[in-house]
Amino acid sequence: MKIAFLGDIGLVGEYSLSNGAYERITNIGNFLKDFDYVVANLETPLTKVNHSNKCKSMHLKSDPENIKILNLLNINAVTLANNHICDYGTKGLDETIKYLDINGIDYFGVNNKSIHLDYDGNKIHFSGYCCYSTNGSQYLNNKIGIHPLKFSKINEQLKIDKEKKYLSVLSFHWGDEHTNFPNPDQINFVEKISENANFLIHGHHTHNIQGIQKIKNNLVAYSLGNFCFDDCISPFVKNFVVKKNDENRKSFILSVEILDNKITKYDTIGIYDDKDMGIITKNINNELDNISQNIYNYKQKEYMQFRSNQIETNRSEKFATRDFRWILSKLNYYSIGSKVIFLINKIRYYFALKINIK
Repeated sequence: MKIAFLGDIGLVGEYSLSNGAYERITNIGNFLKDFDYVVANLETPLTKVNHSNKCKSMHLKSDPENIKILNLLNINAVTLANNHICDYGTKGLDETIKYLDINGIDYFGVNNKSIHLDYDGNKIHFSGYCCYSTNGSQYLNNKIGIHPLKFSKINEQLKIDKEKKYLSVLSFHWGDEHTNFPNPDQINFVEKISENANFLIHGHHTHNIQGIQKIKNNLVAYSLGNFCFDDCISPFVKNFVVKKNDENRKSFILSVEILDNKITKYDTIGIYDDKDMGIITKNINNELDNISQNIYNYKQKEYMQFRSNQIETNRSEKFATRDFRWILSKLNYYSIGSKVIFLINKIRYYFALKINIK
């Protein structure tokens, strides 16, 4: 069985059908026909809802007609466990699920939903989780919302999958944006859950490619970067725009071959979001290998310093000058509320991930 894992999909801007997305994805869609199963992170709810009371600086959504893009990309399933899928509340999430169901695309990572796939003699369990550090909306409550990333939950799920002889595919929305290198908490987390398990981690959220690790029999892709995403414009916070840079245009498809519930082979197919040609394949193996090798230096001071510098540089490049007008634009319900929720999620993150890995 051959599975393709894709990174972040944001059906906005030039990746909406009304702005020419069909031409931009046709070639890569044909390429993905060679896989038995294709999985991606869908970051934009498919909804007609126009109002949101969710406190955040950036709200994302897409017109439901854009689900056709997922079909054109031959996507079989999407994880919805990310920090934007509930930007327009449970109604936006419900509409998204409705359109996925109508179009025959499975989903996981919300509402206690996962996928148990039996295919060609393989048993694979897909489950999705969103880290508190990403400041998501509507973490699971009364069986509604996105699944939070917790050590205890992951550990329990891995034990169940092992007992039932399933290969665990864990889709994690996590990490720090604007850097190619995972933070030490992530690496420690992976090492801890690797002690007695059989899994693959499909990582996303950072919008930059990050490295790959092989730990025992487990494969970890910390972040695949953007598969397709355009600039983001906040509908509620004036003058707040997040522009993609060249690093955001790089991504890779993680190709994994599975036999008898074991990963027998994997490959990375580099892709690039070309301004004129759309998504094209591009060899980025040397860059990805270098990033991956540097993960093993994560305990060194130089590693952390480089990460910090890279994050700061990319933030300065991507965001508008933070002058007095910018500060005034942030003094509203959404931005102030977002800051408060960020502080709450920071505490949740500490208990869910940091303490438990010690």
